[in-house]
Amino acid sequence: MNKITTFVTNYSLKKFEIMKTKELTYDVHFNDSTDSNSKGFKADFDYCKNYIEQNNGTNHSYFEDYKGGTVSIVCNETGETVHEEEVR
Repeated sequence: MNKITTFVTNYSLKKFEIMKTKELTYDVHFNDSTDSNSKGFKADFDYCKNYIEQNNGTNHSYFEDYKGGTVSIVCNETGETVHEEEVR
């Protein structure tokens, strides 16, 4: 295998091992063209999704500061963005 194939294979195996052995937790991240912040959550996906649904379009927390940017749900263990939408 070449270096790229080896890296991708090892990365995929590492993600699988994390997912297999640990309960995944998620955080909410805010981004725009100049800044980013996260809430620091270690919650399940549904909690983060409900948090966004209840607060997007309000002036609560970072939603006011990031209007026009994005709000994302990011897996704490893998770093993968699993949901993203515009901040209204």
